[in-house]
Amino acid sequence: MSIFPGELVEVSEQIRNLYPSCKYDHRKFLPTLGRSFSDSIVVTEEYRIGYSCFKRSVASVLQPQTILEIGVGIGTAAMAFLDACPEACYLGYDNDCEYGVTFVVKPSEYVSSILKKAGYNGHVEIVDSQSLERFPCVDLLHVDGCHRYDQAYHDIKLAWESSSKWILIDDCRDSTVAAAAMAVLRQCHAGSTEWAYFEDTLTGNILIPREHARSY
Repeated sequence: MSIFPGELVEVSEQIRNLYPSCKYDHRKFLPTLGRSFSDSIVVTEEYRIGYSCFKRSVASVLQPQTILEIGVGIGTAAMAFLDACPEACYLGYDNDCEYGVTFVVKPSEYVSSILKKAGYNGHVEIVDSQSLERFPCVDLLHVDGCHRYDQAYHDIKLAWESSSKWILIDDCRDSTVAAAAMAVLRQCHAGSTEWAYFEDTLTGNILIPREHARSY
């Protein structure tokens, strides 16, 4: 299935109009991580709207049936995606490297648990995406992994090569991640490429529709 001209503009407008007034609240899914976590940005209204509601709105507009997420963390995006598309099949990859450093829960175990409790069709696998040579083809592929240029480039390149219909790249306020995204497009699809940057979101997001035919 290919993206028809103008679809990205229409989709982007719908997302921009939807997420600022979205009532979704991710905080009910957050683990208890102590005082330092309670004071962090993830419990703020700014994060709720600029991150969680944005992710939910992307899924609400695109209505993916299959979702792959690279870098799951504590499941904020996963739960937002599935709140909008409860029938979707979700797969997350996380290497659990933040366990004991940022989180007192293992992302893979914690997020898999809350997905199960919520009745969603999804789970998280302990995988270092850098060790992979391919990603599966899905309707929505969310890249939210390491910010180092080489690792971001690797993840985004595999996302493009997967021929997934929509690629959403998080943390593009980070110029290193944004540079990696543009480098992948330059190498893999030189010339004119459709993409949208959501500068008004908390972390900055790039949404890319894949124009090539997909096969499952």
